[in-house]
Amino acid sequence: MHDQLQDGRSIRLFNVIDDFNREALGIEVDFSLPAERVVRSLDQIIAWRGKPAVIRADNVLNARTFSSDRQSHTVTAICS
Repeated sequence: MHDQLQDGRSIRLFNVIDDFNREALGIEVDFSLPAERVVRSLDQIIAWRGKPAVIRADNVLNARTFSSDRQSHTVTAICS
């Protein structure tokens, strides 16, 4: 997700929402959100809540970064 500040700079938002109960598990906001930071956020949520069976991404999920760095997390990725 992205938005724009009043001065014209773009910001990026990474939201992690539990589809079952619509609970917001994590929100990252910055001017840039590289794949490594997204993976770090997911790792923190997995450590806190446990590993999900499936991750659904509304946008591009860099599966190569996700799977190569995190062999211990076997999670199915679904892009919608």
